[in-house]
Amino acid sequence: MAGHRIGRLPVLMLIFTLSMAGFSCRIGAQDIPVIRTVTANTGPGFLTESKFYLAYRPSFPVRNPARSLQDVIDHSDRYEKQISAMFDGKNVDPRIFLWAVYACDSGNTNLAPTASALGQLCAGRFDQARETLLAALRKNPDDYAATLLLGLLSIRDRNLFGYLEKAYRQSPQKTMKLVDFLACNIEFDVPPQSEWDFLDAWINLFSGSPELFRSPDFSAIELHRLREMIRQKYFAQQPGTEQKNDSAEKAALRRFQASLDEQLGKQVTKQFRERIGSAGASVVLPGHLAPTAASFSI
Repeated sequence: MAGHRIGRLPVLMLIFTLSMAGFSCRIGAQDIPVIRTVTANTGPGFLTESKFYLAYRPSFPVRNPARSLQDVIDHSDRYEKQISAMFDGKNVDPRIFLWAVYACDSGNTNLAPTASALGQLCAGRFDQARETLLAALRKNPDDYAATLLLGLLSIRDRNLFGYLEKAYRQSPQKTMKLVDFLACNIEFDVPPQSEWDFLDAWINLFSGSPELFRSPDFSAIELHRLREMIRQKYFAQQPGTEQKNDSAEKAALRRFQASLDEQLGKQVTKQFRERIGSAGASVVLPGHLAPTAASFSI
């Protein structure tokens, strides 16, 4: 019988990739996917057409909206606790954004300003969110969550980008993860007259610190998304290697991308071996078969 045979290594890599992309928990009678603070999709539409922003691509769709809304109403306290967990970089229920919209109009006077602002952002009430966050920062100028959310509003208003720079200085790695997560899960509706190259400013902010990404705390998927962001933003129609006509800025970005490739290859190989090892197998991968950044795709 003629056909294509899929080798064992690609199959194992596929299983590894899918298992890293997300998982489910059971809530009541419904299996609910848990959002990781990173979105796995890096295919077409990962960036907007202008390449100025990450596209609105929710990590997981909310299943059965009516019952999800009822669960949000019935278990509001549980979702409220997840707000601080999210800003600590922990996994959250995908319905937290639905809860935030509900909670900010619930009349709860004890609701944290960042929770109210998140709901206002999700509902598209951007001016109201801006005022809520500025008021929070007047009370506590070092409020990381408020600083980060106000900085994210620089997607619509470039004058607010300084807040994102401040959040990055406060916690570079956590800010990297949360910008990637929130920018894809909140639809910012940028007016044409307010468009600017947010991604260029954001990439320039973190690309000067390649040592940050040598931390094992960055997962393979997170590193993959970063390198894809840079590739699709600057080099989608160009060879991956450094070119003679590259500007100094592009040459630096290529070197940064190469450092991400190197770290990604290490992460994939390490995690792949750990998963094989946890299954009780002893595997030594030949160099030409070891998974690399080039072979890892979502």
